Amino acid sequence: MNIVNEYLLYESNDLKEKFEKASKLGKGTSQEIADFREIHFQALIKKFFPTPYRTTKGKIIDSFNKTSASLDCLVLNPMHPHTEVLAKFELIFAEGVDVAIEVKPNIQDTSELVRGLKQIISVKKLKRSSSALSNKDVSDCMKDWASTIPTFLYTMKAKSDINKTIYEIHDYYVKNNTPLKEQFDFIVIHDKGILSNYKCPELNTISNKTVKNRTGWIFEPWEEYTLAKFIAYLNVFNFGQLKTSPFVLLPYLTDIEVKGKLIRIDAADDFYK
Repeated sequence: MNIVNEYLLYESNDLKEKFEKASKLGKGTSQEIADFREIHFQALIKKFFPTPYRTTKGKIIDSFNKTSASLDCLVLNPMHPHTEVLAKFELIFAEGVDVAIEVKPNIQDTSELVRGLKQIISVKKLKRSSSALSNKDVSDCMKDWASTIPTFLYTMKAKSDINKTIYEIHDYYVKNNTPLKEQFDFIVIHDKGILSNYKCPELNTISNKTVKNRTGWIFEPWEEYTLAKFIAYLNVFNFGQLKTSPFVLLPYLTDIEVKGKLIRIDAADDFYK
């Protein structure tokens, strides 16, 4: 294990402890507990997106008169204007948001899971007028994907049988006729793994020898390295604006291997027809 992975294991354990401590220090009110958790989570993300990036929470608007629900953690790229009022970002523009993250500490509760899915849908309905891939020689699928904001739902707990949570998500989308474009991109389950929704073949970075079908839903059991892979994915799938240099940590996160068998959700293939 290299020293970077060891450091991220420490951060993973620290985040879990802080979330547990928030439950005790929040004095029983759900809003206080949520506030503590958001502060800790944003503080973690800030470590990996230092100035001139910024992190905030709130609603996002696009140039097509659409507004998202409020999300817990938004990473604003250096091109985003400083539209601050009393230390809060009153106007958050889709083109300036690199990634949007909703934190749901426990999606064992189906109603909490559904709330998270609805918030993500509201973000995926937005459209960037331009992205880092707009003028690149890439597939139409990638250009279309980059015109939306990458979304992550981060949770500490899901059902012990991960398939039950996955099929709750699938059933919600079927029941509500949710199009593929408005579905989640990644659902991160702390210390367990990441449910990835690869809408374009190019998004799938897993070895061709391991996964031959490059699109679809795949659960990747990274276990204790889940946070490390999450940090890597935040930067790999990040096409809001052109980057002047690559992510510094990325070369150090390439040797992480999944801890179990990849789970392909065949039922979700219906969304790709």
